[in-house]
Amino acid sequence: MGKPTFQYHPVRYAKHMRPAFEMTADQFYGHSGGDREELGGLLASTVFGEVARRLIEADPQPTVPADPDQWGQHQEMTFGAYQSYLAHGENIFHIQPALADMFTKTDVDQIAVDQLRLPFDAFYLHFGQVDGLQLPSRGRYIDGAYVQDGEVLMICFTAADPGLDYAEPLPVAQFMAADEQLEFVLGGEPGMTVGQSIQDAQRDFSRVDHLREVYTQWEPAFPAATRLLMNALCYLGSPHREVNERFSDDTPKTIARKYASATSSKQRDRVLSKAKAQGFRRIQFLGDSIQGAAAVRGGGEVSPHWRRGHWRNQAHGPERRQHRLVWIQPTIVKGDQGAPVKGKHLYEVDSKPGE
Repeated sequence: MGKPTFQYHPVRYAKHMRPAFEMTADQFYGHSGGDREELGGLLASTVFGEVARRLIEADPQPTVPADPDQWGQHQEMTFGAYQSYLAHGENIFHIQPALADMFTKTDVDQIAVDQLRLPFDAFYLHFGQVDGLQLPSRGRYIDGAYVQDGEVLMICFTAADPGLDYAEPLPVAQFMAADEQLEFVLGGEPGMTVGQSIQDAQRDFSRVDHLREVYTQWEPAFPAATRLLMNALCYLGSPHREVNERFSDDTPKTIARKYASATSSKQRDRVLSKAKAQGFRRIQFLGDSIQGAAAVRGGGEVSPHWRRGHWRNQAHGPERRQHRLVWIQPTIVKGDQGAPVKGKHLYEVDSKPGE
C-alpha cells in the first residue's frame, strides 16, 4: 500500500490535530445541535491555549509567542479557516509548478479585488515549494492558503516544515509548534486593488504588537505569496481555466482503479471514504497542460529573460458596460530568435453585469 505524504495542509491538519478534536468530537464534526462557530471557538480557546502553556513550560525558548492566550487566539483563526473549508465541500486546488512559475512572472497589482469570481465560498489552494516563499524559521516555506469569500477575502497562509515527516505520528504540541500560519483580509472597499490591499495588510500588521511579532517571520515572503495567490484566484474565476480532478499523486493505483470502476455514486462514496481515512484525497489540479509542456522542453532551459504577463481589464457586452479579466501570459524572450513572440493564450474572467 502507498504511503500518504500529507503534503496538503487540510489533510495533515486533520491527522495531527485529531487527538485535540476528539476531546469535543461531537461539536467539531457538527453532530450536535449547537452553533458550530461558537463551539469551535470554545474548542480553540481551551485546547489551543492549554497546548501553548505546556509548550512554554517545557521549553525555555518556546517556538510560540510568550502569551499563550494570544497564541491560542492565533490558532483559533486556523481552526476557523479549516472549519469553513469543511463546511463548503473540502475542495483542494493544486497549482502545478510550471503554472505557479508563470504566476510569479505575471503582474496583478492593478486588479480590483472585488472583480474576482471564485468557485466556492471556502477552499484551500496549494502552492507547493515555490522559490521566494521561504520563511526565516527553520527552513519553512509558505505552501498554500485557505480562502474564504465574502464582503472581503479572508486569507490564511499556511507553512510547511521540510524537517518533519507528516506521515509519522506527531504529538499535538509538536505539530502545533511547527504549524505556522498568517491570517489577513484583502479588499473591503469598492475598487480596491491587489496592490493597495497588500499595503493595507502590511500596515495592519505593523500597528499591533503581537501581530507585528508574528508578521516578522512572514514579511520577506508575504508580498510574493499574496501576488501568487491573487494570480491563482484570477485564473480560477476564468471560464477557460484548466482544472482536472483526480486522486493525489501519492494515492495507490488500486484505489484509483476501484473509484474508476465503481458503477454507482454510493460505491464511489465508499471508495472515497476509505481513501480519506488512509490520508488520500481527490485534488483539483490547475495547469496540467502547462506542466506537461514545461516537462517536454526541459524545466532547466536557460533563456535571456521573460516578458512579464499581466491581467487586462477588458470591456465587453452591451454598450461595453461589462468587464472581464484577460490573462496575457508571460513569454520567454529568445535573444537568438529575433523579436519576442507574443503570448497567444487568453484567459477571461467575467465580472458582474453592470460593472
